[in-house]
Amino acid sequence: FQTSQLQFSFPAAARKMQSLAQQEGVRALWKGNGVVMLRVAPYAALHFAAHEWFAAALKRPGTDGRRAAMVKKFLAGAGAGAFATCALYPLDVARAKMAVAA
Repeated sequence: FQTSQLQFSFPAAARKMQSLAQQEGVRALWKGNGVVMLRVAPYAALHFAAHEWFAAALKRPGTDGRRAAMVKKFLAGAGAGAFATCALYPLDVARAKMAVAA
């Protein structure tokens, strides 16, 4: 569905999964999962570490208001997400190319 002009539908996806399992076995449903995990695990680790770093960098004495806390949490999360995404973008490109080639 991702690399063709076919319109996605749940019944079509279920039929495709059933066909894949019959032709290649149930393990085929998890083909490529290892490559995805090689991207997800480092992303989660970088995101967590960067969030802590951004949160600590944004701490200022005397700004304990509720609104300030929400803004700090948002900025820490946005900064961490942007950092982790930029740092691991090459892995995502490789994963996408492998998915298209398969």
